[in-house]
Amino acid sequence: MAVQVPDALASGLNEDMVLLKAVRRAGEELGLKPQEIDQAIGKRARYSSSERLPKGNNRNFVRQMKGGDGEESVHGLTSNNRNFVRQMKVQIQSSMDPHTQQMIASVLRLHRSLSALVGGDITLMRHWMATANRHTGGVPREQLQDPGQLVKLVQYLDAMRGRP
Repeated sequence: MAVQVPDALASGLNEDMVLLKAVRRAGEELGLKPQEIDQAIGKRARYSSSERLPKGNNRNFVRQMKGGDGEESVHGLTSNNRNFVRQMKVQIQSSMDPHTQQMIASVLRLHRSLSALVGGDITLMRHWMATANRHTGGVPREQLQDPGQLVKLVQYLDAMRGRP
């Protein structure tokens, strides 16, 4: 049985999950730990980049989606599913504030610029992140944790890409 998820929830879920997945992958290529990524984008602990659905609800939701409990359903959702979807909608809408989205975009820009500069070489990207840089005035991996420094890193890399 297919579950139809309201469009507003599906689009919010998709956008947020795509952003989180992209920043997680970029962080991995940059050699960052999940906690460093979370700190860089300003996410609180409850919105960890390795977040999952609530354990109890997740199992019940999957079982009910497969039609395992025999409850009456409306539009493919049982009453428990509808409650779960409402809870997820509230979580998703409140979880990705504009500041977090902006910081994710900055980390992704940093990754894109650095990748272009080193030809996509992950080893060089990780080396650059972990090595003191006299142009940026510190170690990029550490500077990434401060929003102001993150913006400066992105500007620096964008400027370097623009050089002939």
